[in-house]
Amino acid sequence: MGKLYLVSLTKLKLLPDHIIIRLLITRKNLNIDGVVWCPKLAPSKPLFYEYLTKWKGNQVNNWWDLYTERFKKEMEVNPMLDALRDLYRLLSYSDVALICFCNNRQCHRYLIGEHLSKHNIETVEVV
Repeated sequence: MGKLYLVSLTKLKLLPDHIIIRLLITRKNLNIDGVVWCPKLAPSKPLFYEYLTKWKGNQVNNWWDLYTERFKKEMEVNPMLDALRDLYRLLSYSDVALICFCNNRQCHRYLIGEHLSKHNIETVEVV
């Protein structure tokens, strides 16, 4: 099995060169060379909008548990469920990097990593 690398966009240059499958899991495509946009692994529009309008800039302990609960529910249904299955298949033969804007651990890429670690996928944080 491959390893799942979790990296913020600002640390992308620190990603080891051997990782050729690089997925941008954001609501917006940035057209980065060598990176495939995978919006199905991003938070839903309603959850992302709520983050932007109510939670961003506030103390994490005031909203992170609710965000986590809602994102985990999104992982249980399509289209994210199918995208997670596809990601698991990719990890069966290759290392994969999940990339997004967040610069901290209160981020959906860590929730995806946590979910996949329950299925024997090793996650590596790129710092």
